[in-house]
Amino acid sequence: INNSSAATNETYNSNIIYGLTSVGTISVYGIYTKTGAGSRTVSGNTIYSLSSAGGTVHGIYQALSSPNIFKNKIYDLSSSTSTGLVYGITIASGPTVNLYNNFIGNLTAPAATSGNAVIGIYMSAAVANCTNNIYYNTIYLTGSGGTNFGSSGIYHTTSTSAGTSALDMRNNIIVNNSTPNGTGIAAAYKRSSATLTNYKSTSNNNLFYAGTPGTNNLIYYDGSNSDQTLLEYQKRVTPRDLLSVTESPNWLSTSGASSNFLHIDNTIATFIESGGTTIATFTDDYDGNARYPNTGYPNNPSYPAIAPDIGADEFAGIQSASTLPINVSGANASSNGNYGNLKLAFDGINAQVQTSYNIVIKVSDNTSETGTAVLNAGAWTSLTIIPNGGGARTISGTVDGAPLIDLNGADNVTIDGLNTGGNSLTISNLSTVATTLTSTIRFIADATNNTITNCTILGSSTTNASTTYGGNIYISTGTTTGNDNITISYCNLGPAGSNLPSRLIYGKGTAGAENSTVLIDHCNMYDFFFNSTSTCAAVQATTGNTDWSVTNNKIYQTGTRTFTAGGTMYGIYFVNATAGNNIQITGNTIGYASNTGTGTFTITGSTCEFQAIYMTAMPTAATACNINYNIISDISVTSTAGITGNPFYGIYNGTTASSNTININSNEVKNITLATTTGPVSVISAGAATTLNCNSNTIDNITRDAAGDYYVIQYTTPTTVTFNGNTIKNISSSSTSTSTS
Repeated sequence: INNSSAATNETYNSNIIYGLTSVGTISVYGIYTKTGAGSRTVSGNTIYSLSSAGGTVHGIYQALSSPNIFKNKIYDLSSSTSTGLVYGITIASGPTVNLYNNFIGNLTAPAATSGNAVIGIYMSAAVANCTNNIYYNTIYLTGSGGTNFGSSGIYHTTSTSAGTSALDMRNNIIVNNSTPNGTGIAAAYKRSSATLTNYKSTSNNNLFYAGTPGTNNLIYYDGSNSDQTLLEYQKRVTPRDLLSVTESPNWLSTSGASSNFLHIDNTIATFIESGGTTIATFTDDYDGNARYPNTGYPNNPSYPAIAPDIGADEFAGIQSASTLPINVSGANASSNGNYGNLKLAFDGINAQVQTSYNIVIKVSDNTSETGTAVLNAGAWTSLTIIPNGGGARTISGTVDGAPLIDLNGADNVTIDGLNTGGNSLTISNLSTVATTLTSTIRFIADATNNTITNCTILGSSTTNASTTYGGNIYISTGTTTGNDNITISYCNLGPAGSNLPSRLIYGKGTAGAENSTVLIDHCNMYDFFFNSTSTCAAVQATTGNTDWSVTNNKIYQTGTRTFTAGGTMYGIYFVNATAGNNIQITGNTIGYASNTGTGTFTITGSTCEFQAIYMTAMPTAATACNINYNIISDISVTSTAGITGNPFYGIYNGTTASSNTININSNEVKNITLATTTGPVSVISAGAATTLNCNSNTIDNITRDAAGDYYVIQYTTPTTVTFNGNTIKNISSSSTSTSTS
């Protein structure tokens, strides 16, 4: 059927076209339509057994107009010579093409030498102001060809203009089981170049399969890039196709003459069942069966449908359990589903409006992150990340100069490792670089009301905190209010392998938009180190932070840390003389070689220092700052001298007095050995405040063997001070040139 005249309206319905053969190089068309006016409908046609001895064979060729092409069955098209080409449906131009519910299969060119000799759906040109909506089609290619034979399930001509031959591709089955030859590529999906501009971001929920993955059997190919696996492809095209799947379908029949041609066996579990996404106005399938959720859709009561099926056949099937490690549920329906890693899941969530949803991300297996998983601000009610399946799960990657997980203005996020029923969650950035921003988890841009609990957070970055910033957890800059109401509780923070991180929790925010109401509670923090004249710390907070509570944590070193270049190690460091208010450092244990209170926390080397708790708050803080009920114990420091002249502080308060209160009460500092450490030593340097209370502390068994001033408790210039009920005992020095007080 050929029409290239100026028809106003065209309808090509329910035709059976077969047995057309060309013995020369003449092209063969089942239906050829090329008129520029009116409407066009091409539906319910069966086109088969078209062949050419050397020309191009087209099942349907579409140009101009805005057609609806649907419920057509095209099969057994062939071309028999080396120059032959076979295309199931060709779309040359639009402006708007709706192509849906079509079956296309068994296209062959057994002698062809072209790298694109067989194509299921061919979008052949870049046409301005044209959109191709390709929905619910099933494509199945098989066979082989001549030298350098290649084929494509779908081929799309690219453009750097988003509106030129734009492709919206959803809910299609694209299977290419052809056998490539030589340099030929058998791909499920090919594009004419690497640009993705005219591949619409709504494209999703497709099934891509091209046989056993290999150099010439690809999910995707664009002339420059080749993706053998679905995960590789998804990383390339994100946020497109994040919920797409791959498998070899179980067909009821691959014979075009059968009424079950390319229909799906509903007795075998498949990703095709409920793997699609609802598309308004596309409400039935090739056979006229209603699509989920429309009344009368096929449904298996034992495995109820939860979404439409992929492909031209809606059936009552069995949903496959996903082998992908990440599942998203409770989100906008277009985001729910299974993903290859956390980054792709976040991309899928970011791509949709999530207002008022309660989103759950389940981690059912280990993931490999190849870049930063960024979660942007969203209006969800809650978003929870948990391990699933009763096993130890790890989210890991090597990300230099950036966080592994970035909560970029994201609020109401909980990452909960559970630690019950065999479940646990480890998040690990394996990067060892000192490049700024390297971190495992970062909070930035007013990320608020977020919790990390029951997790193991690992990193190995060696940022220096003076010119480069980061840490296992990095609480970064704010925009308006700061990153507020952050809880880090019951977590383990340590190294990702044998390389030790310089900082476990680091806060450097924005003055005027301080990070506030930060709680670090009941965490194990261990094995941090930086062999440099710079610093290292378990917890370090500086500019742009206030209202921090660091409580009930255990900070320890499982091995000896040897400085060769000098440096300062802090247990807990908070310094913000401009805005530091309501700083609570209470109930922590700093020391030992384990979280059970065994062994000795040991550092050694020339000109190194250890300062267990170091705080400077604002002199006008309205709320009292407390350093109470901490235990600093079983620590050995061997150093020729401190780099600032102070090789050891148990507790140091550097705050000045104006209108503030500081309490340093009920702490224990004990079992401290200072070997060859010259320079002044202060067990508790209480500093100053308008009201300074230093009461009921116990200092026991402190020894040193080198010269220098030796202060058990000292203070500077408080306005009002109380020192009551302190216990000081077993203080010793073997040097005759030491002054003790």
